[in-house]
Amino acid sequence: MAMKRYAVVKLDPPESLSTGGMVVDTVHFLDPSVRLISKQYWAKKVNEYKLVEIDDDSPVKSGWIYTDKTHQLIAP
Repeated sequence: MAMKRYAVVKLDPPESLSTGGMVVDTVHFLDPSVRLISKQYWAKKVNEYKLVEIDDDSPVKSGWIYTDKTHQLIAP
């Protein structure tokens, strides 16, 4: 099984009615269901973060925006 790269997106607050957010980190996983980064991101509030799979050569980094309606990662 190959490692895959993911953007860790901190989602906008639910009261904003937005489904977008901001990238806070990028990580590599063999199996994202294991949630190896739980100590960093999931431990406190699971519903505040989302993993979005990205290519290894993708320029995505912290500060990028996960768009609300189209669910794309874009540079700020």
